[in-house]
Amino acid sequence: MDNPVPPDVAYTLYIVISGAIIICDIPFILLIFINKHLRHQKELVIVGFMCVADTAHAVAFLISGAVRLWIALSNLGSQKITNHDCLKYGFSLIFLYSYQLMGAATLVVSFDRFIAVMFPVYYRVLTSRFSFGIMGCLFFYVTITSLVFLYFIYSNAPLPSSPNCFTSEAYTPGIWKYLLYFRMNTLILSSLLYLPITFRVYKMSKALKRETTGGHYAKKIIRTTRTIGLTVAAEFIFVVIPDIFLTFNPFGLARYQVLWYICGVSKGAVNVLLVTLRHDEILRILREKIRGIKRTQPLSTAVTSTNIRSSKTPGCRPY
Repeated sequence: MDNPVPPDVAYTLYIVISGAIIICDIPFILLIFINKHLRHQKELVIVGFMCVADTAHAVAFLISGAVRLWIALSNLGSQKITNHDCLKYGFSLIFLYSYQLMGAATLVVSFDRFIAVMFPVYYRVLTSRFSFGIMGCLFFYVTITSLVFLYFIYSNAPLPSSPNCFTSEAYTPGIWKYLLYFRMNTLILSSLLYLPITFRVYKMSKALKRETTGGHYAKKIIRTTRTIGLTVAAEFIFVVIPDIFLTFNPFGLARYQVLWYICGVSKGAVNVLLVTLRHDEILRILREKIRGIKRTQPLSTAVTSTNIRSSKTPGCRPY
């Protein structure tokens, strides 16, 4: 398959773009899990875990880009290695985790919205323990499957791999197919699950228009569900469609693999921007933090100028 982008350019793009996404995602994740008000909101906790999956994928992307760029610049592309050697680089281990976590976390997000709009009274009494519990079970599942996969990889004879250790070479063929189709199918299921959710939100919106008072909780559910719906749509556009191009190669589109890989990792930043710009409380907290930073700057300047004036006063010596 002819790749129109030179390898050194492609790997440099991987490093730069994935690094920018990590810088974008980590403050968002910290804000959700450190802020007392935000971490008690069920839907934000689950979105935060989805961003953790995106960040892990970006970290693996960054390491793989750095390793492959080093191999390209060092002219080591002809050396012979095995898939066991690939696991020593680290990024293959993270990909083993992130491929599963990306799809599963998005499916949990859609399931959370399904409960919220179909059973709003029941969903209202749930606490953030529900979100932490369900995501904890998800992490447990992904951890167990990853350990089982590693056991099978090391139990079988080493398979030949290129020095670049592409994901299709770093595992056994069966494990790679599982990772690929698990992510693809869970993201497709997440999108399909949003069809009845969208219809329910439409009915809720029409009912709210006929009401003159109240409905604050319903409005919050509608707005949050629409926002998360945009992130699910982003998952389908930026991950599922490129995966289809790369796997089935319709019209020879797999040759643009660099673009499709960049799309897959970039959706992490897209999700953060969508949630941040459409969530009023996150925007309010960010504004307060920015104002607090601006207030501290004049204060420190004023303290410094006061110290200077005091040092010039007769009878006072500066320390």
